[in-house]
Amino acid sequence: MKVATTEIMKSLDKKAAESFGIPGIVLMENAGRSVAAAVMREFPTQARKGVLVLCGKGNNGGDGFVAARHLINSGYRVAVVLLGEKEELTGDAAANYSALFHSTDAVRELKDVNGLLKTGIDLSSMGLIIDAMLGTGIQGTVKEPYAGAISLINGSGLPVVSIDIPSGINADTGAVAGSAVRAVKTISFGLTKIGLVVFPGAEFAGGVEIADISLPENLVKETNILYNLSDTDIIKTIVKPRNYSTNKGDYGHALIVGGSKGKSGAPILAARAALRAGSGLVTLCGPEGLMPVFESTVIEALKEPLTETPDGFIGTTAIAQAEKLMQHKDVVAIGPGMGTSKQTSEFLFEFIKLCKLPMVIDADAINIIAGRPNILMECCNGNIVLTPHPGEFGRLIGMDPKEVNSDRVGLAADFAKKYRCTLLLKGARTIVANRDGEVWINPTGNPGMATGGMGDALTGIIAGLIATGIDVQDAAVAGAYIHGMAGDIVYAYHPNAAVLASDVIERVPYVLSSLLETEK
Repeated sequence: MKVATTEIMKSLDKKAAESFGIPGIVLMENAGRSVAAAVMREFPTQARKGVLVLCGKGNNGGDGFVAARHLINSGYRVAVVLLGEKEELTGDAAANYSALFHSTDAVRELKDVNGLLKTGIDLSSMGLIIDAMLGTGIQGTVKEPYAGAISLINGSGLPVVSIDIPSGINADTGAVAGSAVRAVKTISFGLTKIGLVVFPGAEFAGGVEIADISLPENLVKETNILYNLSDTDIIKTIVKPRNYSTNKGDYGHALIVGGSKGKSGAPILAARAALRAGSGLVTLCGPEGLMPVFESTVIEALKEPLTETPDGFIGTTAIAQAEKLMQHKDVVAIGPGMGTSKQTSEFLFEFIKLCKLPMVIDADAINIIAGRPNILMECCNGNIVLTPHPGEFGRLIGMDPKEVNSDRVGLAADFAKKYRCTLLLKGARTIVANRDGEVWINPTGNPGMATGGMGDALTGIIAGLIATGIDVQDAAVAGAYIHGMAGDIVYAYHPNAAVLASDVIERVPYVLSSLLETEK
């Protein structure tokens, strides 16, 4: 499913008028009518009590004027407040204000919502609020009178329907511009917006409905939209069923490199996940002191020891062994539990330089690279996936995790383009970006998955998919979706409880099977 930015939607609206003869006022009429229809369909009892429509001075307000007109024409009691003066309105919004104003006396102009009661509008007599204030046009921090209106709305206790996007949410990043409306439902138009599907915006939007406002289908198809919301249709084009006349050699060989003293679990989880995701063979290698643990826990995997330092880390001299192990492999996953000692860091840099295989870099390996990110360009390997969480990504780009989360999509896309790699930024609504700037937002996953080892499981799933012949970008997109969906299966049975990485790994075959059954 395609996802739009503010600029993309402006471009689509402009092309609809110029190339297809559909003027903006028609799109506005369709948008407002869709909002009114949704209110009448989903909130009939609340709407019958009374609807307050709070409108801004832009096109979002214009949508609100149209919605109010249709509700009034359908017999509903409606009060409309323009936060400003009618002389400030222009274009289609002004035209629809005029149409509403001449058909009802329900419109009030306010510069300050504190004067609401003076207009005769009693909020306690209303059953529902329509937020038509700011939409996608917000710039900077929310100011008065909108900040006061948002406070009034959120404190009212009434259900709120937002038009296009809750006022105060940045449509391109999902960030809160100081304050934002908390809606129970958002009616958006044409395409969903980034700010509706990434957090915190998704949390403020409530249920999201995408209304058809008659944007031509061909127009959307012909527009180069780089943003996607992953769904089963996308994932089914990536994962394929196994043929009967095959053997383990047909499904690739994944090499998992990691582990250190006290951190043997991370590479073990990655190895198990790679096997569950379909890799025909998996070799698990790490410090030689971990071999007894590896041998007794992942019986299906091959094991290979690497020379270790006196304190149990992978040593610099292990590079010759690792180079040999890369032969006849199809993918490498490196980093889980390997630590960040000096010798391990030197080993990693040499390994990356030598490795020509598709590579999934995670955990401690990312923390090591943070001190020298240009190694990603020096190695000339265009098949690298990095899987940082916001803290690790912040170290990579020299930014606080809170800053990272303020623009996850933009930062991930910029990094992937700069370093010519696939970047998977973990977290609520994981982001996958490729070297061409295309982005996938992953909707699966849940709060129960905020537990140790979950990233190691994801690394293994991606490596396992690559081993079967899927390219690195598609494996990252599908891996994130499958990983989250497996977690959702567990969480459905144990809501508000922790989900273990091993729980997720065991459900991966069920997810793959369900996706392939759906395809049939």
